[in-house]
Amino acid sequence: DCPEELENLSIVLKKVAGIMKTLESLERQMNNAISQRFEPLSATLEEDIPNALNLKKKVDKLSSGDPGLLDSLNSLRNTNNRIDHRTFHALCEIMEQYMAYFEKGYTLLQNILPSLEKLRQ
Repeated sequence: DCPEELENLSIVLKKVAGIMKTLESLERQMNNAISQRFEPLSATLEEDIPNALNLKKKVDKLSSGDPGLLDSLNSLRNTNNRIDHRTFHALCEIMEQYMAYFEKGYTLLQNILPSLEKLRQ
């Protein structure tokens, strides 16, 4: 009985090791994908946000009858929309990466649970 249990334990531990390696690989892939999703945000941080702040200052200085006010407001609105779109898009993709990672991990662990339950008994 003891050698059989040790054999079963050995089999399960090999499966667990394989799952852990797979999870490690998935985590690396997820981290790389998340890093790529942040690249568009760097342009937003470096260009769009300072541009929006400058446009806001410009709009604040203009009076309601100034001919450049409408153009400045439109430009500010477009910049703000671009910032919102990029940020929301990146965050959604990051959440999708996390969800896929956890779903894959959950599936892998579900596959090994019967073997673990068997050893527990």
